[in-house]
Amino acid sequence: MPMSSSTGMPSAFPPESVQPDSLSDFAPLHDLPACSSQVLAGIPFATFVFTHLECEVEWLRDEGHVISEAEAKAKAPVAKVVGPTRNVLMAERTALNILSRASGVATAARAAMDVAVEHKWHGKVA
Repeated sequence: MPMSSSTGMPSAFPPESVQPDSLSDFAPLHDLPACSSQVLAGIPFATFVFTHLECEVEWLRDEGHVISEAEAKAKAPVAKVVGPTRNVLMAERTALNILSRASGVATAARAAMDVAVEHKWHGKVA
């Protein structure tokens, strides 16, 4: 069995056994799960990131969808992404950061609106 040069341990998949061409053609389906109860936001920006890196994204929830506790607990997917593995992995972190930030802002705005409605406040925020 070949040895790993970095650890000196046996390597089941030595680097020379991986063919770059086989990786670039691999286009698995990846789910983006809902991880917490919040308002889903940032879809147009995340879509741009994925399409810019030649991935296809199918959104299973709309912009503004309120992710329930049950959906978050079940880690229900909000999107499915298909593309070369390398491209999906390059896009994933940026898209998730965008979705996380936009969803956080949308969730905070919704919470503020809920408080305003609860107290029958009709004022404006400058």
